[in-house]
Amino acid sequence: MGKEIEIERKTLVSKETFKRLISQLHIGEGDFKLQRNHYFETDDFQLKKQSSALRIREKEAIFTFTLKQPHPAGLLETNQTLSKQEAKLALESAHFPSGEVMDALQDLSIPISQLKHIGTLSTSRAEISYEQGILCLDHSSYLGIEDYEIEFEGTSEEHATVTFQEILKTFSISQVPTENKIQRFFSKKEKN
Repeated sequence: MGKEIEIERKTLVSKETFKRLISQLHIGEGDFKLQRNHYFETDDFQLKKQSSALRIREKEAIFTFTLKQPHPAGLLETNQTLSKQEAKLALESAHFPSGEVMDALQDLSIPISQLKHIGTLSTSRAEISYEQGILCLDHSSYLGIEDYEIEFEGTSEEHATVTFQEILKTFSISQVPTENKIQRFFSKKEKN
């Protein structure tokens, strides 16, 4: 699958605002798809210390192994498709297949043997094409928390920023500083 730059803008919204957006954007219940992000980390948070994160995303019986790292234009994602058996082995025993993700982890000097599955975040997501990008509406559950988020994935930093500001204005949404899902998951995990 390779590497890609993820350029997105997002904000958490209330449940009421989320429901209003679903109605205004004519999104049906069948437009939402369930995905699960299974996160991995070392006990001493070596990935987090490098502002990076490791997950396996399970979506419609497809498993994608992803390392997210900081990048000047957003986040650099290194992706690798896993078989169901490879994903199961990773989740049960933290045994990972070789490939681009493992190579990138080694470049970060992450001790692979210390990685372990630390939890799962489930998201019901609707994606629609919007102004040459993708608008996502996410309802996520993790560690006893539920939250609602809108996210716009753009083609450049300027495109993402300008379009997202237009979305906020058009739908009368107040933007709040919002960590990404991985950061929210780990913030809650550290408090438990």
